Amino acid sequence: QQQQQQLQGASEEFSAEPCEPPHHQWLATKQACDIAEIQPSEVYRGAVDLVRDFLSLRKPFVLRNAAAEWPALALWTLPFLQQTFGDVLLKAAEIPYSSQYGLSEARFTLRDYLLHVASAGSNSTPLYVFENRLSILQPLLKDLRNLAAFKPYPVNPPQFALGPDQSGSPVHFHQDAWNVCVQGSKEWFLFPPDQAQISSIPARDWVAVQLLAPTSTMPWRCVQHRGDVLYVPDMYSHAVLNRNFSVAMAVEFYFR
Repeated sequence: QQQQQQLQGASEEFSAEPCEPPHHQWLATKQACDIAEIQPSEVYRGAVDLVRDFLSLRKPFVLRNAAAEWPALALWTLPFLQQTFGDVLLKAAEIPYSSQYGLSEARFTLRDYLLHVASAGSNSTPLYVFENRLSILQPLLKDLRNLAAFKPYPVNPPQFALGPDQSGSPVHFHQDAWNVCVQGSKEWFLFPPDQAQISSIPARDWVAVQLLAPTSTMPWRCVQHRGDVLYVPDMYSHAVLNRNFSVAMAVEFYFR
């Protein structure tokens, strides 16, 4: 019964409104997104050409509510994901690809991970599920769609991410990528290539300490909501902090 209550608590957090921890207060007066915000209707009527105006110029953007009709948004509830993953052991750590930084990594079934999240203290860095094993993710891919602007380009295996408030990815960079927020919301911090940086410090600690240092270079900031698709150009450094329990899928691709 206690486990059921803990799982119920995780499910409630999954659908909760974003909470605002103390270190978000420095952003409280800045409501606008620092990168281009585009509505799908602007693309459909030809007012915006994503390849010409953004991909070719290496300019980040967020396409608001672009995935509203994707099956994933309706299907990917916690019970559905638990049933889909079953007894598969998912990788979870304080940061994605933690082993590359010499950091520890745990393996959980999704059920056990949710129990761990529900029982973890607020002072500990939350573990983040981050999976790129295609054999595990294959059942989910039918629930996604690909925007026309991204279709012509070769892709890497998709990356699935799931985690509670304050989990996320540290500052890093890679090739062009798009990210769809299926549940929850995510706060992005981006730096252009001439300010590129990389770190193994968990996102919440980086925001709380390093980002607030007097000498810190301030990033571009944007909150991605459920159904939004965000594009990060090649070599743009970025950190991602979950504002509540979030589920996302990212795809890196080779723009030519």
